[in-house]
Amino acid sequence: MCASARRDSTAQAAVLGHIYAQRVSDLHAAAPLADDALQAEAAEQLRRYISNEVLPQLPPSDAQHQHWGIVLALSAGATTTYEAAIRLACDGFGYQAAMLNRSLFEAIVDCHWTTMNPELAVQRVREHTAYMARVKARTAAKYPRQFGDLPLPGALSEEDDKRLRKLFRGGTGSWTGLNLHDRVKAISSRWAEGMAREQLFYVRDIVNGINNSLLHSTPWGMARMTRPLEERSGASAGRRAEIGPSAAFRRESLFASFWMASALARMLLDECGLDSEEFENGLYARGIGVFVLRSPRAP
Repeated sequence: MCASARRDSTAQAAVLGHIYAQRVSDLHAAAPLADDALQAEAAEQLRRYISNEVLPQLPPSDAQHQHWGIVLALSAGATTTYEAAIRLACDGFGYQAAMLNRSLFEAIVDCHWTTMNPELAVQRVREHTAYMARVKARTAAKYPRQFGDLPLPGALSEEDDKRLRKLFRGGTGSWTGLNLHDRVKAISSRWAEGMAREQLFYVRDIVNGINNSLLHSTPWGMARMTRPLEERSGASAGRRAEIGPSAAFRRESLFASFWMASALARMLLDECGLDSEEFENGLYARGIGVFVLRSPRAP
């Protein structure tokens, strides 16, 4: 399971900045002048590549590489989430696809973190599993009508309970013991200094922040679920609910999904000593190209 430096092979990866760099209040209007069908096909080609060519070549986990079981689980979940996000975006549910991208990004970050910290990752999984078993047992005990008399797991020492409660934030934190901001910082060396690393931080700070705003029903996120009405005079007549499929946020979500899944494919190829250059210069470069924001032709 060798590791090597990660990098984006093309400066065109900065296109994500063009798509998302507008003010948050009018982000949904920042759509590139590219063909919807080509974008959807690029995302689908990447999904098929990961599912049919990369994942089947991955070795199974074993006693010497216990962390690899974590990587396999995260990769499988991320690939399925990526497929679901593509389907949602292509069916006109861009905002809902963005909500899935929040989970997709975290899974891919955790994949990188696990391969960089294999022994610690295994330890944290064991600690989190043991601690959460006790948290869930205490919670279930509040509902005897639903759960009856459940056997309680063995008690932790006071010292361990205190340590794990702090590490996992009482059960609300990541199994890694680090928040997302710190995990991304910890893996950032796998992106070359300069534009590639800046792009990683941009996805963490801006793109993932937007996805969180949609997922957690913030005022900005709620506003995306309505549309303004106007009187004939142009005066505002309030807002009404906006339901069902639409073109809103479709392209933004689709490209974010593509970028995140590409980071997964690149990591798996490098970890297993497979040919990542062919991926970088072929499928990835072509896929990035269809998302590039092109200037309209002069009349």
